[in-house]
Amino acid sequence: MMTTSKNLRFIHFSDLHLGVETHGKRDPETGVSSQIQDFLNCLDHLVKTAITEQVDMVLFAGDAFHSLRPTPLCVREFLKWLLTLADNQIPVVLIAGNHDLPLARGDASPLDLVAVLKNPFLHFQRRPGWISVTTKSGSVPIFCLPYVSTHQLLTTEEIFSARKDQIRLTAQELLSQFLETKARQRDVSDGPSILLAHLWVENAELSGSEEFLSETTEPVIPLSHLQNLGFCYAALGHIHRSQVLGDKDRPVVYAGSLARIAFDEEDQEKGFYLVELKDDKNGWKTTSLQFLPSPTRRFVTLKFDVREQKNPTEFVLRAIESGTRLEGAVVRATIFATQDQQRGLDRVRIRNALESKADVVQFVRVEVPDYQALSGLDSAEWERWTQQSPLELLNEWLDRTKKDLTEEKRTKIMALAKKLMEGGG
Repeated sequence: MMTTSKNLRFIHFSDLHLGVETHGKRDPETGVSSQIQDFLNCLDHLVKTAITEQVDMVLFAGDAFHSLRPTPLCVREFLKWLLTLADNQIPVVLIAGNHDLPLARGDASPLDLVAVLKNPFLHFQRRPGWISVTTKSGSVPIFCLPYVSTHQLLTTEEIFSARKDQIRLTAQELLSQFLETKARQRDVSDGPSILLAHLWVENAELSGSEEFLSETTEPVIPLSHLQNLGFCYAALGHIHRSQVLGDKDRPVVYAGSLARIAFDEEDQEKGFYLVELKDDKNGWKTTSLQFLPSPTRRFVTLKFDVREQKNPTEFVLRAIESGTRLEGAVVRATIFATQDQQRGLDRVRIRNALESKADVVQFVRVEVPDYQALSGLDSAEWERWTQQSPLELLNEWLDRTKKDLTEEKRTKIMALAKKLMEGGG
């Protein structure tokens, strides 16, 4: 059945990573980590939005769980939200991300449970291929591309006999050719064709923790190649920073992670996209792309410089009391102090003050600045400078910067400096 409506509305999200507990603490009553609860709150917000907005479907672009062995609690809660959408007759299409795929051939993915449910509104694709999703607005063709690793594209011999850059280039060419071949197989009369994929696209802006991808042989698909495949919307996962690439009518979109996972995502807004496609005389195109923020916890980095303070502990405590709002946040704090101040800082009081406001305090760290590094001097020069008295340093400074200074003025300056250091008026 072809799409009968002239417009289609859906939600696109990805990279849930349910099960991360690095930045959470156990609720004493429920036993649930506050980070897991944060992710579940974001998922609940998405479900309520889908129902309220009466969307035609929800697309999930991979990495449902952070581990291949998620806890029963995570699996239960994930299935609950799926079934809530299914009960409201909202189809959900899910693909496997790299975190969802087992390493051993024949092993199961946690998302295989979706297929076991045999619910007509739930579709899980572990392998690449076209599917047709029946929605209230008609049938929608979607090409699903779960995560494809270099080892799936090349033989072990090919990988070990080539340089890293050659491996990546070969894998990129093979995956690009595969995508092009599959894109040609669609029937243009079947309505708005959508790509749902978990992959890395060239020019995508990475989060800090994703910089390691640059050192891998993972294939990177050129943005121009994806744009030329004719999809009216490319719903992507894998990269945690939400971003829109390419043409606005046929955008290539990373939804980003649904909730903040770590401190390198501190300044990134998290959420999902509400998308609308319309069919006009020129064919289907994206007409509305709205990013809806998730109610995820804030990650806050605090820095206190107490090197000029007589009572550094009280200074930090006052700053905590009157500074940034920390309720429900994940916090880390760095205090810049002198060597003498470091021993006198009351870190217990400072941590307690932070914990009374924040959800989680990752650490309270004291740093004594490396003045040599800040000066730019080598070890020998630094040693020579630090061994000189203030008057000797002043004298050398005058030699270097005040070459036209008369001996009389120099003598007067040095005399005044000495008087000041001795406490004279």
